[in-house]
Amino acid sequence: MDKPSLSEPALRRIKAVKLEAGADLLNGLDAFWCGIGMSTKALREHDPSELMPFFERYAEKLFEAESREWLACFTDPGAYTAHVAMLRMAIADRICPAQTVIPDDSRATDWKDLYRIVKARAAESGRKSALGEFGQISGDWENYLDHSFSRRFLKGKITTMTPDRDAAVRNFRALFWLKYLFHLRLFTTRRVFHHRLCLHLSVSRKFWEGQAYRQMADTVAPPASEGLPALPETADPVAGSGVAAPTAPRKRGPKPDHDTAVRVADVVARIAADGDWRSNLDDICEALDEEHIPVPRTWRRNRKCTQWSLCDDRDLIVKAIGYRLGQARSRKKDTPETLS
Repeated sequence: MDKPSLSEPALRRIKAVKLEAGADLLNGLDAFWCGIGMSTKALREHDPSELMPFFERYAEKLFEAESREWLACFTDPGAYTAHVAMLRMAIADRICPAQTVIPDDSRATDWKDLYRIVKARAAESGRKSALGEFGQISGDWENYLDHSFSRRFLKGKITTMTPDRDAAVRNFRALFWLKYLFHLRLFTTRRVFHHRLCLHLSVSRKFWEGQAYRQMADTVAPPASEGLPALPETADPVAGSGVAAPTAPRKRGPKPDHDTAVRVADVVARIAADGDWRSNLDDICEALDEEHIPVPRTWRRNRKCTQWSLCDDRDLIVKAIGYRLGQARSRKKDTPETLS
C-alpha cells in the first residue's frame, strides 16, 4: 500500500497554523523574559524547564492541525493510529536541535556540564571562543528562543555594576546561550523533553484515533438484503390476453433520515432562534460537530470531509442544512397529533 500524501491546500493550512502558533509562542516567550528581568541574576535563578509549557502549547497546535489533515488521507484507522503515534515524535524532533551532546556521564543535565564539554573541545581545536563549537542554531526551540531573547535584549535596558560593560554583556549573552538556548543539546534533557511532549499530546492523540474509527463506522456500507420480494403479476395491455407479465421494479431514492433531520433542526433552532440561520452558519456547523451529527455521505465519499466545520463550500452547507430542515418539517406534518 502506497503511503498517502497531503494535498497542497492541506499543506498550506498546516503552514498557516504553524505561523499563528509561532506568533503566540513568541508572545509567550517575550512575556517570560520581561517578567523575570534581563539580568544575569534572573538567568541564574530561573530554569529552562519553565519554558516547556510554551513549547507544549505550540506543539499541541501543530499536532491538532496535522492530525486533522491526515485524517482525510487514510481509510484504515489502524494505519492512521500508527501514523499519529509517529507524528508526536516527528514534531518533537522538529522542536529539538539537530545536534546532540553526549557527555562522559550521559545522565548529566546541568548547563555547566555542557560548558565544560565545549570548553574542552575548543581547547583541542584551538578556538578562542567555546561558543564556536556549537555551530549553527537549529530546531524550533533554538530558533524561537534566540529570536525572542534577541528582541527583548535590543528593546530592554541592560544594567550592570561591572566597570567593563562590554564584557558583562558578553557574559550575560553567553549564560543565556549555554543555559537556555542549548538546553536540549544535552542527551538527557533532550530525552526528557521528548517524553514530556509525547505525554502532553497523549490526550489529543486519543481524540484523533477515536475520530478515525468514527469515520470508518460512518462509511461502512449497510449489509445487502438477503432476497428480493416477488414481483406482482399484471396483464399485458398490448396482447390483451390477460397473460401475466412482470413489471420493472421502481428505482427507489435514498431513504430519508428523519431522525438526523430533526437533530439538525433542533441545533438550528437553538443557535438561530430568530430563523436567520444562514447568518450563523459557522456557529451552527460547530454545534453540529459537537453533537456528532454526521455530514452527508457524498461529502465523505467525494470530498473526504467528515465534519461540518471543515467544509469550505458555504453554498453546499446551506443546501445540506436547508434540505434537512425541509425533511424535519415534513416529518412534523406527517406525524399525527394525539389528543389527550
